[in-house]
Amino acid sequence: MSDPSPLLAVENLSVRFVSKGILPFTAKKSHTAVSDVSFSVGRSEIVGLVGESGSGKSTLGRALLRLIKPAEGTIRLDGTDVWARHSPAEERGLRDHLQFVFQDPYSSLNPHLTLGASVAEPLVVKGGTSRRAIEGRVREVFEMVRLPQSFIHRHPSQVSGGQRQRAAIARALTTKPSLIVADEPTSALDVSIQADIVNLFMDMRDNLGVSFLFITHDLAVSKKVCDRILVLFRGRVVESGRPDDLFRRPAHPYTRTIIESLPSADFRHRSRVDGAAAGTESEAGAEACVFHARCRKRVALGDPSDCAAQTPALQAIGPRHFAACHHPDLEA
Repeated sequence: MSDPSPLLAVENLSVRFVSKGILPFTAKKSHTAVSDVSFSVGRSEIVGLVGESGSGKSTLGRALLRLIKPAEGTIRLDGTDVWARHSPAEERGLRDHLQFVFQDPYSSLNPHLTLGASVAEPLVVKGGTSRRAIEGRVREVFEMVRLPQSFIHRHPSQVSGGQRQRAAIARALTTKPSLIVADEPTSALDVSIQADIVNLFMDMRDNLGVSFLFITHDLAVSKKVCDRILVLFRGRVVESGRPDDLFRRPAHPYTRTIIESLPSADFRHRSRVDGAAAGTESEAGAEACVFHARCRKRVALGDPSDCAAQTPALQAIGPRHFAACHHPDLEA
């Protein structure tokens, strides 16, 4: 499942949140948001992270950016453990090579600064770059994201949502990163603008060699932009593979469910996700498959005992195609 020399390598990553009650003698509660996740992102590759709300997508992205500390596992960027203790120079290098694009460009850009000032900010904070060089780099990245040079002097409120997102992407590009984590970067945009942003990401991959972890709940968008897709459910990767393989031959019942729920031109063949499995749920142990309670295939198979007794591991079902299911669909 790993590349020989990946840009990003995540191994056995788990993230837990512990909450303590306000009142005395209240027990602490622990919630596992990401559980034993391993994957890689190759150089000049766009990897999609897909799942419904609450699946752990954004939590995983924030762990990569060192905003949330993992409970277990390792994250290596170009061979460097991002959570290890680093010298100031190494810290600056990590920040340069790992950048983030937020979902809402309006809230991620300072409304009091011009777009040019916001885009220049990472270089100003980094230090060691002349004013002239910073201004030149800002003009360069504005051209990369196809924003007019005149927009350098505009404020976020004076441009459209799509133009604000382009400015946010330009800011991420200023330090010449090798990896950008993009968290739902198209969900706040109109459908027509989404296509432009998706094409921009693909151009950056092809022309600049930038890799992306593309976090989204929209499987249709990920099919267009991603080289590989990881499907998350309740903090676990339940399937991964190339878009064509996942759409043509989804092996996990959850992947099949969300693909069947995509809008179809023929309304007679449209499906929807109602969140509940047909039939009666059996008793499930703590080690049950995470999709156990909602799995229609489990019910159709007569409730096999392994579904409730053991968490399935990712297994290869084809070239670069993996599924975590005791009874995966293997037909073409």
